[in-house]
Amino acid sequence: MLQENEVDWGIQSEQFSTSGQFASEELRNLRPYYPGFLPAYEQVLESVFIRQGIPEYGAVMWNGTTEFITDIFSGDLTPQQAQSRWVTEMTAAFRRAGYIQ
Repeated sequence: MLQENEVDWGIQSEQFSTSGQFASEELRNLRPYYPGFLPAYEQVLESVFIRQGIPEYGAVMWNGTTEFITDIFSGDLTPQQAQSRWVTEMTAAFRRAGYIQ
């Protein structure tokens, strides 16, 4: 789904994670600051996600991002509700792992 609709998904969410999104002329010109910002952001993504030392990070961030976007686009939750749920789930995961009390 993401590869087939990656440009549309990038336009709607203004979140970028695939090489196709970063290569898209349409996305690069979506905002006036994107031509300068997106190449730097792509470099950050290439190094940051490799270094995540918290095992729970993938579940908390990737699953959380997917649920957040899906709930908002489907209309099931408002952005505020989706963010609140994400923070609650993130806090619970980090508490279970012993990172926070």
